[in-house]
Amino acid sequence: GGVRAGGEKNAKAVRKGDYSILYGMNYFNSPEALKHAVEDGLRGESDGRLLNLKEHVDPSLFVLEPIRGRGGGGLEVWDELLGRFVNVEGPEVDGLLGECQEGMVAFVGKAFVKSFDRLHPSMSGTIKPTLHRVVAPAENEIGVERRAVIYEQKYAEFFA
Repeated sequence: GGVRAGGEKNAKAVRKGDYSILYGMNYFNSPEALKHAVEDGLRGESDGRLLNLKEHVDPSLFVLEPIRGRGGGGLEVWDELLGRFVNVEGPEVDGLLGECQEGMVAFVGKAFVKSFDRLHPSMSGTIKPTLHRVVAPAENEIGVERRAVIYEQKYAEFFA
């Protein structure tokens, strides 16, 4: 998308039906916030781990979320083959991220799956939206801020 010649009128036409969003998240890693998570029972359904963000799939086409290597961690995705959540951040992925120790992960959302199934009915059900969550920090990470800037692409026609 973009603004075509013709100014604001065309810009509005391009944006019509585009519900994409860019937002920031601050995961509360303070001892007090984690105490509330314990009291509220914010635990993983499959393994009972303490969570910062409950397991879920996004409604969008896709989501881009930053990931960290050393000294980070917490973002996990469901692995169908292993039948469990796997960490996509932290020391486990250091070798994949290179020198900068930062990268991006893309999640497939419900709208992507719905669109794929419409375009390829014979393959319907072969792609699933990405189930993911953020686990509470390890003891040595408590108090370390975790922030993310997340982009979700959403267009009206994919939600019809």
